[in-house]
Amino acid sequence: MSGELIGILSVGVALAAIMLTSIRNLREDMRRMESRLESRMDIGLGAMEKRLDAIDKRLEVMEQRFDGIDKRFDMTDQRLGAMEQRIARLEGVLDGLREALFGRPRQATG
Repeated sequence: MSGELIGILSVGVALAAIMLTSIRNLREDMRRMESRLESRMDIGLGAMEKRLDAIDKRLEVMEQRFDGIDKRFDMTDQRLGAMEQRIARLEGVLDGLREALFGRPRQATG
């Protein structure tokens, strides 16, 4: 073999070794980056789950409060209905009393 051929082959082997080393280092870097990324994602997902749990608890509290408000509205509606009945009964009694006192029925308005 000539000296030139040996030189070309040794440069080729050196370049191949550099390429293989670079590829191996790149793969190791990618593995480390992947593990760091997974770690950060796990941390982020854990924090997100905690926040979602807190939001769920707040929503449950709000739902309970709305249920209480609904119950109060229902009670108010019942009270108003009872008061309307009492008012109607009182109007009837007053009409009867007016008729008994004055001898004439109440005149309807508007």
